[in-house]
Amino acid sequence: MRDLAHGPPLGLPCVAMPRARSLPPSLHELLLGVALTLTGCGDDGGTTAASAASTSATVGTSSGAATTTTTATGPGSTADDGTGGGGGSTSTGSTGGAATSTGAASDPSSSSEPLTGGADTTTTTGDDTTGPGSTGEGTTGDPPPACPDNGPPPGPAARKFDVATLNCPGATCPPDQDQCLCPVDFAALNVGPAHFMATGTDNNKPLVWGAGNFQAVYVDDLNTDWMAGGKARADALIAAATANFDCGVPEWFIVNEISASQWPDNATYRQFVIDFAKEMKNTHGKTVVIAAPFAKPGANGASWQALATHAYIAAEIYLSGKEINANGNSVAWCEAQYKAGIDAYGKLGVPLARLFLVEHFGQTTPDKSWGRAGVSTAGWHNAIEARAQAANKLGFAGFISYAWSWNLMHVADDERLAFMGTYVAQSLP
Repeated sequence: MRDLAHGPPLGLPCVAMPRARSLPPSLHELLLGVALTLTGCGDDGGTTAASAASTSATVGTSSGAATTTTTATGPGSTADDGTGGGGGSTSTGSTGGAATSTGAASDPSSSSEPLTGGADTTTTTGDDTTGPGSTGEGTTGDPPPACPDNGPPPGPAARKFDVATLNCPGATCPPDQDQCLCPVDFAALNVGPAHFMATGTDNNKPLVWGAGNFQAVYVDDLNTDWMAGGKARADALIAAATANFDCGVPEWFIVNEISASQWPDNATYRQFVIDFAKEMKNTHGKTVVIAAPFAKPGANGASWQALATHAYIAAEIYLSGKEINANGNSVAWCEAQYKAGIDAYGKLGVPLARLFLVEHFGQTTPDKSWGRAGVSTAGWHNAIEARAQAANKLGFAGFISYAWSWNLMHVADDERLAFMGTYVAQSLP
């Protein structure tokens, strides 16, 4: 298990569960019904709506700040490769409105998702730095679902990736379950404008393509058998993805995550990560985004530069609902925190063009410094808007949302779906 002093791992704790084709008829019909409803929501990103609010905007009128006075440092900000969290001055102003434009777009490289068959297997992994590991939604011995026969959507797709691995005990998530993501939640994220759904299998590819979106491979565990070298790990992940993506392995891989304990002082481990990225790019032709639990790294510039040559780096710069509310839901304050991370990576030679942002959307409790952190419903809506508008101004190469399954506050699924609605209305990256 990863050192909890550095916060939670990027990976979503997934459990093996039946593939979509083997769900009970009633739930399977629900999933298909949601998909049909969402098909018309697909968007190739050609329509641009209102722009995000200015940097001095304050989102919403209700802060909903948590009453707790517990202080904690967010994931990555106290890792031994960094210099600690940064602060920014509070800025207030008019209420910022949500935007719906796609932001920076990229070619989805749909040619890397050929309509081919493949094995029907699941690979489950675990390691000592990222917690429970799973390549996705699980499989059974049933025949694989039919691959879409009409090709991928036209695109282009924004470089926005929603990690959405299913973990569902029934039709919807019960409020007393700490972690859950059901088909209805998946469908709420699987809407236009065109972007990527990061999953562990292609069970839901017909739904993803039907909504005008694309798939990426989500890998919950970079570090298993890392001492065998980067080439071996890349080959193993490609083999697993080939088995789990029956209709063809996507180009994009979202990989969790660099070890917070190994990277700072272990040159052999750093070379493993670099070699892994190089092998994925040069041998397997994949575009890799590797999550980094360092909000503001302060050392190992040569290694960061080498890694950025072969992969995008996804900085985990988490701003919690509690701290955003405490700073008046200021877009400028959020922007300053993200900019401090950009500057730290830049000083080590990682250009903004190779830097993604990861944000945490879990329903976390007040003692946490990531995700909702116990704030009110209004406060969390405001925080989601504020940090999205800030991130969209800064020119990150891409954006990753994760931890939608986290429900430590045990809120009702309707409330979680409403937060997803606020999120998808924002313009990212």
